[in-house]
Amino acid sequence: MSASNSDNGTNLVGAERVLREAILGWNQAQIHDELRQRDIQWSFNPPAASHTGGVWERLIRSVRRALLALTNEREMNEDQLRTFLSEAESIVNSRPLTPVTLEVDSDLPLTPNHFLKLRASSGLLPVAVGNEDC
Repeated sequence: MSASNSDNGTNLVGAERVLREAILGWNQAQIHDELRQRDIQWSFNPPAASHTGGVWERLIRSVRRALLALTNEREMNEDQLRTFLSEAESIVNSRPLTPVTLEVDSDLPLTPNHFLKLRASSGLLPVAVGNEDC
């Protein structure tokens, strides 16, 4: 049986509880049969064990590091936060999905931005700004 895990974030645990309570009113035998036929099982990672999250936990750490580097832990308004989140998104989605070669005539590595923006990243590096720049 294939199963995917969710972390124990309060929103996911709460959503699972709401779904479980709502499903109690449905035809349980039919739901069980349908889920079993499709090999669907919902399970959670152990609490406080982000290392079991694998790839998505690593991406969360990458976004966190990009945001910390960009913001210098300063307060910001909603527009600034949206801008910084967009920058962090672009940084994370610039990571290569295919092998990177040092050959001059080789193609650029494929990145998530190729799928999301239908082009590679702009290549411009983000710049952290101080409070005096705002």
